[in-house]
Amino acid sequence: MYGDGDQTRDFTYVDDIVAVNLAAASADVAGRVFNVGGGSRTTVNEVIATIGEMVGRKPRVERLAPQKGDVRHTAADTSLARSLLGYAPRVPLREGLEREVVWLREVFGL
Repeated sequence: MYGDGDQTRDFTYVDDIVAVNLAAASADVAGRVFNVGGGSRTTVNEVIATIGEMVGRKPRVERLAPQKGDVRHTAADTSLARSLLGYAPRVPLREGLEREVVWLREVFGL
């Protein structure tokens, strides 16, 4: 992990991204740029701890120096996507992580 893990990100589940892209493809919004996200900022440490809890193992994390130019905190302003495309994230972070864990176990036998 780059940095101390207290940096925050607005994690977004892939199904929400697919849905908003399909909405944009069928809307009259040519040339518009939309910012989409999952709806809440979460620290990288919290995500790692949650995944560890889900799989029943303490995560082993290799901590590296922060990457140059990396932003400490990010959050998506989804207001334009919400107003023009009806976008609202439907998959909360924990549910998305649970789905990912299930998928990894099914596909890779982890």
